[in-house]
Amino acid sequence: MKLSFLYTTIVLLFFTQIIRAQDDDYYTKIDHLTINMIPPTELQFVTIGEGFNMTNPWSPVHAPNAPFKITTPAMIEKVKRLSQPKKVLFKEQMLADPTSNNYSYKFDQSVDETTLAQFFYADISAGGLGWGVSAAVNYVHNNYNVANAIKVTIQDEYTETVNSSVNANWKILPFSTSPLLSDQQKWHTFKSLYGSHYVSSLVYGWRIEIVVFANTTNDNSKLSIKTAFDTWAISGSLGADISTSMHRATTSISAKIFCGSIKDNNNSTLPFVLTSLDQVIDFLNKLHAGQITISGGPIAMSLVSYNASICQSYPQYCKYFDIGSIPLDVNVIPRGTIFQWTPPREYINKDGSVNPPPGAWLVCDARNHQLNPNVPDLSSTFIMGADGNSPIGTSGGRNFVTLNATTTEVLNDPKHFWAVGQAGAFHTQGALYQHKHDVNFGDVDIRPKYYAVVYIIKM
Repeated sequence: MKLSFLYTTIVLLFFTQIIRAQDDDYYTKIDHLTINMIPPTELQFVTIGEGFNMTNPWSPVHAPNAPFKITTPAMIEKVKRLSQPKKVLFKEQMLADPTSNNYSYKFDQSVDETTLAQFFYADISAGGLGWGVSAAVNYVHNNYNVANAIKVTIQDEYTETVNSSVNANWKILPFSTSPLLSDQQKWHTFKSLYGSHYVSSLVYGWRIEIVVFANTTNDNSKLSIKTAFDTWAISGSLGADISTSMHRATTSISAKIFCGSIKDNNNSTLPFVLTSLDQVIDFLNKLHAGQITISGGPIAMSLVSYNASICQSYPQYCKYFDIGSIPLDVNVIPRGTIFQWTPPREYINKDGSVNPPPGAWLVCDARNHQLNPNVPDLSSTFIMGADGNSPIGTSGGRNFVTLNATTTEVLNDPKHFWAVGQAGAFHTQGALYQHKHDVNFGDVDIRPKYYAVVYIIKM
């Protein structure tokens, strides 16, 4: 048992190290990306022209060098103005001051898996199960009841975009000319220094996102939750009666605040993440009462690939931005590789479905095939080598066949065996009695002896 556990641990470590060492270059090759949830760890680095490695778009990694960074006095002044602390005023308060800080409110009664995966991505990643976007979506599918999810968004209506024309001219040679480095190693080095994209525009302001899961035992749960938030949006208050109703209608709730900072009247910093209903109600009530001050910050950013600037300044290095032209390192698992995998018990869900191992892997099943046609559905399927008659991607064969047998007419054979392995196979017929035999074997399993595993594919 201990040896089995040790073997499983080694295999998982192998998967994690190999996968994380290798880049899934799908997102790094996209020319334009927009990020609506900037991780708090990266907020301090978010400025126009700053570089980020966008291997994982939900977890951008700041690069140390920023060849296009812009810090003009005018931009610094604008960012300073947008980052000023503000009291959030509500409907009845805005009548007295129409120019005050406004807010918008949106209630989404149906939420898709991708939205939830992005919202919970930090938690999933912290558990070692969400390194890639696809893996996070798969995790949400298997661990959350999406049909019961509700999303509430409250944000500043007067967000402003900081946008500036970046002078994308390289002043230095961006790629190493060392003959000792392979093309793949040069590409890795470039991303570690500059990232794959640079920030082209920023949206400043604040945004509160709340995800609620309704209680399925109460048919009116979603309606009760909507009524509570609608009441808050109008009056800005969640009283004791509404709080009681919310507790009955809710199974879990989580809130995230995207902004520069949040402080109470004592100038104490408040958390950016709330994980209980009482915390959320207390926060919203204090926000309405003017006991919380929010300062704006970058809440969304658009990024542009270095592709165009490299191809313009150094055409010979343009190939590095074409994923098809970069040879794979010998230690890298190519995208599209399919492995047979026996998952540990913790990866198997109650319904028998399987979560993929850490990294950019997906299980080759019907659901993932529906989400992404590049993932084959290999459930109850053997793999065969492709050839001219069966090109890559074709499928065929079956697990069972139905056999029907009919003899020719028998004449002058009064006594004979009809060997079909069943009772009544031997019988005697009278002389000159013409007859034939019809036998239905039913569905016959034609598969060889097998052991069932899971197929996983590198994305």
